[in-house]
Amino acid sequence: MSRYSKNYVFHLTSLKGLWPDLKCACSSMKFSTRRELCSSHFLPCVVQGCVSSFTTEKLPLAAFNCISTAAAIFLYCLFPSHIRSKMASGVKVADQVKEIYNEMKVVKNDAVQEERIRFVLFDIKDGYICVKEIYREKDLSGVDDVFKFVMNLMDPKKCCYWLYDCHFETCESKKEELVFALWAPESANIKCKMQFASSKDSIKKTMLGIKHEMQINDAADFNREDFAHRLGKTVTKLEGHPVCCRH
Repeated sequence: MSRYSKNYVFHLTSLKGLWPDLKCACSSMKFSTRRELCSSHFLPCVVQGCVSSFTTEKLPLAAFNCISTAAAIFLYCLFPSHIRSKMASGVKVADQVKEIYNEMKVVKNDAVQEERIRFVLFDIKDGYICVKEIYREKDLSGVDDVFKFVMNLMDPKKCCYWLYDCHFETCESKKEELVFALWAPESANIKCKMQFASSKDSIKKTMLGIKHEMQINDAADFNREDFAHRLGKTVTKLEGHPVCCRH
């Protein structure tokens, strides 16, 4: 048996230790069917946490897919077919979150430019998704690269949601569009990742009409070119700095 084959067996058996957390998290999530449960963004976070809990070795994609498949099968067995769509995460959204989104969505022509909100971090605290930090235009007056500034705000060991008033250019025109993202780094606590993943729909409901939505799990996915490509294939500049167009 190869080294990776042994790892498959080891990680598959180690999944048993996650059942209490799995059942608690899944029972509070909004899923109408088992298929929806196992195909959601929640499952990769669970598998990712399981692997990182038992080894620092980076498994090949085949190993990850193997564990994901096993987790999906076990979840099918664990939960009855009457999982209802009315089930919620239990986490509520603070009123300030919606107020912030509405302010960022509609920028008035007569508004003071220095007070314009450019970036907001959201956290989960005491059962509420709440505003953690707000960065306005005046806070970025000395910043040469806003995108790099945003990147450096990401905590490698803690999840968060964020809303970013992103300024970029395409081959045709300049644009200013909102980007909503879930930051769920690999090194974050598994329970933290499950809580943020299961509560994502709650905050999304307060941000109707958002054009760009992302989930970022690794700093390597947060480089300028990849981020720009998610905004559009014809993006040439991000926050005033050039990017390489993909063809």
